[in-house]
Amino acid sequence: MALEKIIVAGIIISIIVILGAVLICIIPSRAQKKRITIRTRDGRRIIVNAEIANDIGTQMKGLMGRKTLDETEGMLFVFGESKKHSFWMMNTTILLEALHFASDGTLVDIVQMEPCKSAFNCPNYMPREASRYVLEVNAGFSKIKGIKIGDSTIDLTEVK
Repeated sequence: MALEKIIVAGIIISIIVILGAVLICIIPSRAQKKRITIRTRDGRRIIVNAEIANDIGTQMKGLMGRKTLDETEGMLFVFGESKKHSFWMMNTTILLEALHFASDGTLVDIVQMEPCKSAFNCPNYMPREASRYVLEVNAGFSKIKGIKIGDSTIDLTEVK
């Protein structure tokens, strides 16, 4: 009897997750684009043409369904509070990395993320430190551009 209840609950939760993922994919994404500057300690400026995800609709959809992402493009998630914002890669086909920036703009973590094909086996990617801004870019972007935790900052005047 208890096992049957667990199975039924699991099925219901699975259906809810799948329906949520489907709804997210059909929500129109109307994120505005802005040029975002990352400054490195040695004075270099790296420009990213980022879609701004600052509402629940654009944040939930993220980069789902995209087939490609140009090397100078990304999506900047702007959250109302600083905390450990986790991400998952459901219905995302591009290898990404998430650059987590603190409220003051300092880079506090870089998280590599791989696409998943099923809601049943889709990990959450959690940063080590709290952040308020998260920039999703192609995997390897930070290494190619020499962006490092602690010595790179995002220009917050461009975010507001």
